Amino acid sequence: MKIELYDAKPELRRLVQCVAKDPASWQKWFALHVGFKQKHDPTDLEVGEVINHLKLMLQSVDGSIYFVNDKDLFILCCNTTLEYVRDVGHQTQQTFSHLLAKETPIPAYALHASGQVFVSLVENKVDFSDINLQQRTGWNDDGTDAEFSEIMLMSENFEQILEERYTREKINVLLVEDDPMTRRIVSNSLKDQFSLITAADAHEALARYVSHAPDIVFLDIGLPNSDGYSVLRKLVECDPNAYVVMFSGNSYMENIVTAMESGAQGFIPKPFNKDRLFHYLDQVKEQKNAA
Repeated sequence: MKIELYDAKPELRRLVQCVAKDPASWQKWFALHVGFKQKHDPTDLEVGEVINHLKLMLQSVDGSIYFVNDKDLFILCCNTTLEYVRDVGHQTQQTFSHLLAKETPIPAYALHASGQVFVSLVENKVDFSDINLQQRTGWNDDGTDAEFSEIMLMSENFEQILEERYTREKINVLLVEDDPMTRRIVSNSLKDQFSLITAADAHEALARYVSHAPDIVFLDIGLPNSDGYSVLRKLVECDPNAYVVMFSGNSYMENIVTAMESGAQGFIPKPFNKDRLFHYLDQVKEQKNAA
């Protein structure tokens, strides 16, 4: 459990922006708000006692605790249940009732279902007007730039292909995944309703994109000789309307936040199911029908 005691507002704002962009990306993530009756310095014994209690109860899960306003704790965690997070809030309230604001029960949120409610709560309690976020980059200089420049030089008809995307009847899906079994599973789920294109590495992904201008890309973060963030950067650079959904076996907070900040429309943790894929495919359908 990561603890943000000093200058936590920038990180909390970055997180809130990503939850607001697509709550559905935050499957299996939960949030809790604990408020003190009075303001405290981060080094105060009372703050340490409450945080240590929360760390102990949440020691087996991934997440972060943010202390802001000198009186508010926002806790984000995953790989647990909403019921357990509620129980953590209940026990915390009972143990520290002399320190905490009278908020019974302490509210808990499943971010994929109540993400916007949580975002509203944070924005009502925290003034972010003094925070100027610097754009983070989630990619490395791994040779992708040079490869993509070469691919673009060989694709003279990319602009025309982009225009044709809006008149195609069937939605084109590009799946970028190096694992053959995963490609096969996803292909079997989508092939009857969509035109499916696959790629096993970054070079293939970029080449397939400029050749087909797919309506949606499902892009793995971990790829051979590169990473999905590098591919995402180039796709958004050449096509600002690119609709990319990242996925990874590690649904760490930083993976989701970096994906969303880098231009992805969503994130799916592995192993994913058909419903998660179709959630984003349905969104693309709606956008295409409205165009």
